[in-house]
Amino acid sequence: MSERPSIGLLRALRYGEKRPYLKKKKVFPTKHPMVNNEDGSSSNVVIMGHSESPDGPVYAIPTMVNGKQLSPEEAIKTAKLHGLENYPKHRSGAEHNLWAAINHGRITSKGEIDYALPSLGSIMRQQAAAIKKMGRPAPSQKYFGYEVRGAYQGEDEYFKKNPNVAGMAAEDGRIVLNPYSKNSPQEQVLVAKNEAIRLWMRDQKLQPKFNLTDAQKKQFEGTAYGKPGNELHAKHTIIARILTGDPSAKDATPMQKKWAKSVMKRINKQK
Repeated sequence: MSERPSIGLLRALRYGEKRPYLKKKKVFPTKHPMVNNEDGSSSNVVIMGHSESPDGPVYAIPTMVNGKQLSPEEAIKTAKLHGLENYPKHRSGAEHNLWAAINHGRITSKGEIDYALPSLGSIMRQQAAAIKKMGRPAPSQKYFGYEVRGAYQGEDEYFKKNPNVAGMAAEDGRIVLNPYSKNSPQEQVLVAKNEAIRLWMRDQKLQPKFNLTDAQKKQFEGTAYGKPGNELHAKHTIIARILTGDPSAKDATPMQKKWAKSVMKRINKQK
């Protein structure tokens, strides 16, 4: 990746928006209803590229179908059941990435692209200008190896309605910061680091062996972390908050702090 990938991506998106052969309304033969994510945001599709051979075309297939997140293997099996010829076909991985970048966030529940919605290119140009003006962490910056990217259409709408949500660890393994947050630039850097730590723990499938305190459980009541089955995400959040000095982690137990120290040690070892 170049030193200024965000500019390169924006140029590619502007170019890609003018390519008529990329314009097709019905793109997926499956249904993609909007579902609520664990972090409180909403999404209906995640796109991956698949090729049957090293030199073959790259098909854009969804890994989120009928409101369920599939594994790559399940997504490929589902696509083959519906026929790969019914999915967008591109000549290369670069062309697939360009198509996905332009159209992610514009795919409806019927598997169609709503071209009336703004593309990621236009959203990113607006966000880049706002981020630059506010001195916030910009798209393409990395924290602990995890990249910050601009928000997709659905994420941008969610952030606009929820300025109190500073950011999220996205399903694609990148950090998304809320451009409408009232946090200072320094606070948003800490948010980016917090989300990067959570992504690392998610990738490592880390299972912290400590209990949440009653105060922490009460703090998570009414949030996604307080829902049954989400205790692991709550523990990851506690660790990330400890490591970024978040005041909400002030009642962390010695065992929680020990786990946090261990996590940071492992992250630093991988640099």
